[in-house]
Amino acid sequence: MSLFYSVSQKELKEERNRIFLEKGLPALEKQGFCKSPFSNAWFGKDDIGGYSYELCRLTNKSELQIIEVDICLGDNWIQEHLNIFSLSPKCQTIESLSGIDGLQFQLPPNSRTRTRLAPPRGLILAGMPQHKIGGYLTRKGLSKRLSKLEKLVESDLSDIQSYVSRWHSSNVPLKTNWDGHPVT
Repeated sequence: MSLFYSVSQKELKEERNRIFLEKGLPALEKQGFCKSPFSNAWFGKDDIGGYSYELCRLTNKSELQIIEVDICLGDNWIQEHLNIFSLSPKCQTIESLSGIDGLQFQLPPNSRTRTRLAPPRGLILAGMPQHKIGGYLTRKGLSKRLSKLEKLVESDLSDIQSYVSRWHSSNVPLKTNWDGHPVT
């Protein structure tokens, strides 16, 4: 018998996935994000024992905003990354990108502007909450951590525009064609 309550990494991964599907995904969908139309996009279980989700939205300026969410086995995080591209020629609807291979959006030089959704620098050190299951010693402690993570994921992803604004403050969208190849 163990002195402290423990849960398997697989169970923790499943809990983080449940939290994202129940709280994070609906929050993003309310703001216009949808399942990525690209033919190679992940949306669910991945090949390495975790979960990966790719969501996109298209602004009226033909700006493609991509959010990737990774929930990995053996990691307590729900990792979200944002990258933004300016599509040329202009794209009117996200459905226009259906079936296109979007791999180029993940590779350099496009991946250089990929940014993790996290509190502003310095605030993590000041105790700013993160999308991670913290430490716990009891079943009740784990329940509190999971509840706290649910609320944090929902509130942060409901305010995705603040992350988009922060991304724009330090990056310029790369101009690409619809396949993700740079346009000069």
